[in-house]
Amino acid sequence: MYRNFLKKEFPTLTPQEIMRKAGERWRASPPKLKNSFILHATKERAMQNYHSAQLPPSSVNYINIFEENAEDAIEILFNEIISSDSYT
Repeated sequence: MYRNFLKKEFPTLTPQEIMRKAGERWRASPPKLKNSFILHATKERAMQNYHSAQLPPSSVNYINIFEENAEDAIEILFNEIISSDSYT
C-alpha cells in the first residue's frame, strides 16, 4: 500500500529501490508511529484469520444420539477432531 505512494513520489525508481526507500522511512519513523502500524497490522491479520477459519468437515456432521451406533459415531467424530497429534 505504502509502496504505491512511493511510486508516485519517485516514478523513476526500480521496485528494489522503492522498497529500500520504504525501509529507510520505516527506520526513521518514531516508535509511536511504528507501534500504531504494527497494532493495525496485527488486528487486520487476526480478523483475516478469523474470517478464513473453517470448521473441520467432520465437525459439521450430524449425529443422531438416539441411534444404536451413536456412541461409536461420537467417538469417531471426537477422534477426528481431537487427534493424538494435538498434544505434541
